[in-house]
Amino acid sequence: MKRLYANLFQIMEQANPILWDMRLSPYDERVAEFLRQRRGDQTYRQFAPKLGMSSSTLHRLENLEQSITLAKLYAVAQ
Repeated sequence: MKRLYANLFQIMEQANPILWDMRLSPYDERVAEFLRQRRGDQTYRQFAPKLGMSSSTLHRLENLEQSITLAKLYAVAQ
């Protein structure tokens, strides 16, 4: 286990430091709530194609595991 942590920290040291500070935007919660409301009783699999994204992407957006891109935001707005 120690070796696993050592490898993980080594990878983190080599990664771009800018990526360490990535946070969700202030609007991500609003987008997530909007998506949940619009989806209603539909499943992710039923609703995601209507937005032009995969069901896994929709799930991550709703659960604040991924920040929305401008392209996806545009698709949602349509």
